[in-house]
Amino acid sequence: MASDINKELAKFENRYFYLVWYARSNPEKISDENLRLSVEERMNKISNEYSSDVEKLISCHDNFQHGFNSGCLAAFRLALGLLSNDSAEREFAIENFPFLDT
Repeated sequence: MASDINKELAKFENRYFYLVWYARSNPEKISDENLRLSVEERMNKISNEYSSDVEKLISCHDNFQHGFNSGCLAAFRLALGLLSNDSAEREFAIENFPFLDT
């Protein structure tokens, strides 16, 4: 049961990780062509996989959607950390909340 919950939480954490990364990415500012193309390719994959979420992110003219996604990322990371069997991971989750690195 706990393993199933962790798997589901990890799926959500992954989703919001990519949405936050997507919002922070700006391939136009990358001078290295190979790196820029790699970022654009990843953005296209995210856009295809999470199309309705990316649509909301793009169409939102304020920062609400990005803030929502960031809050979800932080909350799912905290939950996964607290559910860990490793006391160091639990402590890290508490001390570093909200942890929003992408």
